[in-house]
Amino acid sequence: MKMNNKVWLTAAMVTAFLTGCQKSADLETRVNDRWNHLIEGELSQAYEYFSPGYKAGETLDSFRIRTQTAQMHATWNIAQFVSSECEDEQVCEVKVEINYSYRFPQRSMGGMDVTTTIHENWLKVDGTWYFVPKNDWFFNAVKQSPK
Repeated sequence: MKMNNKVWLTAAMVTAFLTGCQKSADLETRVNDRWNHLIEGELSQAYEYFSPGYKAGETLDSFRIRTQTAQMHATWNIAQFVSSECEDEQVCEVKVEINYSYRFPQRSMGGMDVTTTIHENWLKVDGTWYFVPKNDWFFNAVKQSPK
């Protein structure tokens, strides 16, 4: 009987570990895919990574205008998932390393390449990970809403 308990315990631990890995892999894939769409200028596809609640407050057109305005002086080159810290199975803060080229408003000043790490909020809704922009009042309201 002891052997069966050890086998069961080992199987349970492996399953829990693999479930955690799957969660991380799913999240990492979603983060990287979203950034690939942004880098390629595929804003309609990138917009689909916003949480359903966030999309209710920002249209695709407003997202497109906001993003294109941000890119007037910067071009994203590379973005890569670094790590995540999860409060629970549905709420994670993700670190993403981004390399971008910045062009100063005055052309005579030139430009520069910058690499930085940013923090993003991700929320799992109905089994799918969604990006929630860092707007503390919105993210806190989403986290506290009934599931």
